[in-house]
Amino acid sequence: MTTDGPSPIRILVVEDHQVMVDALTEALSTHPAIEVVGSAASLADARAQVQRSPVDVVLLDVRLPDGDGAAGTADVLALAPDTKVVILSAVTGIEVIARAVEAGAAGFVAKTQPLDVLTSAILRVHAGEALFSLETLSAVASHLRRSHRRPGADLTEREREVLELVVAGVPTDQIAHGLVLSIHTVRNHVRNILGKLHAHTKLEAVAIAVRERLVELPEPLY
Repeated sequence: MTTDGPSPIRILVVEDHQVMVDALTEALSTHPAIEVVGSAASLADARAQVQRSPVDVVLLDVRLPDGDGAAGTADVLALAPDTKVVILSAVTGIEVIARAVEAGAAGFVAKTQPLDVLTSAILRVHAGEALFSLETLSAVASHLRRSHRRPGADLTEREREVLELVVAGVPTDQIAHGLVLSIHTVRNHVRNILGKLHAHTKLEAVAIAVRERLVELPEPLY
C-alpha cells in the first residue's frame, strides 16, 4: 500500500546507555515524522551503521567509550556530509560542544530538556535551521578559533540582513516572506554567508557572527 506525504526522518541514536536508547527510541517513534532506524553504542559502531545505511539525523552522545561528540561529528560528516548531527549530553561541557560546532554539528540538546524540545530540534535541523540557545551560543562563540583575516568583511548588505534574521532564530520561510524573496534565494544567501564566514553550519556561522560583532545577540524572550 502506498502512502502520501514525505518519508519520515531517519534517526540514528548514538548512546552507550541502553536504557537511554530504549527510552529515546520509544518516545521518538510516537512522532509520525520520525523513524528511529538504529542505535550505536560507540563511534566505531556509528561509523559502520552510517556507511551501511544512510540516515538523516544522528543523535550523538557527547561522551562515548571511544571518543567524544566532536570526534563523532567529524566522523559522521566525513562519511555522510548531508547528515545532520545533534549533540546530546547531560553535561554542558562547552569545550566539547564548541569543537563539535567547528566539526559541523547542527545543534545541541541537553538531556535535561523535555522530549518536545528534542523532537523540535530534530525537525528543525532536518529542515536546515540552526539550533542553539543564547547561553550556549555565547559560550561557544568565545571558544571558536579566530582566523587571520576577520570573517564577514565581504558580506553584502543583503547577506547581513539575512544573517541578522538567522541569528534571531527566524526560520528560512519567514525570512523569505519578510524580505520578499524566494526560499531558494534565501538559501543561496545562507550558503554564501557560510562560505564567507568559513563556517560548516548555520550554528557555527551565527557563533562567528556574534564573536566578530557582525550582529548583536537578540534579547531573550524569557
